[in-house]
Amino acid sequence: MFGTQLVEKGYDQAAEWIEIVERLYAADEPIDFDGDYYRLKEAVSRPVSLQAPRPVTMNAAFGGPGRDFASAHCDYLFTTFSEISEAGKHVADIRERAQKVGRDVGCYTVAHVVCRETSEEAEAYYTRYAVTMADHAAVDAHMAGKKEFSQSHDVHAYDRYRQRFAGGAGTYPLIGTPEKIAEEMIAIAAQGYEGIALTFVNYTQELPYFCDRVLPLMRQAGYRE
Repeated sequence: MFGTQLVEKGYDQAAEWIEIVERLYAADEPIDFDGDYYRLKEAVSRPVSLQAPRPVTMNAAFGGPGRDFASAHCDYLFTTFSEISEAGKHVADIRERAQKVGRDVGCYTVAHVVCRETSEEAEAYYTRYAVTMADHAAVDAHMAGKKEFSQSHDVHAYDRYRQRFAGGAGTYPLIGTPEKIAEEMIAIAAQGYEGIALTFVNYTQELPYFCDRVLPLMRQAGYRE
């Protein structure tokens, strides 16, 4: 980015960056910093964070180095899974890594949503945009890049869930009626996840329906205030 070459150990650089941010937020006077990646002279950050010692931090990772970084420096890990029944192992993994460094780190995930009155309507729309009308060349390039870059998804997600890459970048699909989607979100929470980032094909049209039909079910089940 901006003509700067990526470093070999990106998470080491990220750790140094977050150390600087925390020091700046905590400092009453300008600070100096002489690190492996950053050198600052009389640096200040104003205004400082309203949260102490800093805002909530998250790291999205599936591979070990990213999870180790989240364990040591973040409040939450964003990660993916292939099946809800197996999702809890990722929560257990980040908790174990965090405990080794004396920290408590939560877990979030991400899913793509097609919510309709009937399952048939939802499945038909999902098939249309994620299979029939998918940009297959772009999906191939995206999947190849993911495989080359890191283990950012479960290995089975590449081979068995091509539709999920076209539908939502390999995330878990919440496809169906409001009742089915609420049931699956509750099941994800039961695996230990504290939140889900949701994506839609068309937020303007789909988000109001989701809020009107799914969120009340989540409130009734005790998962929202």
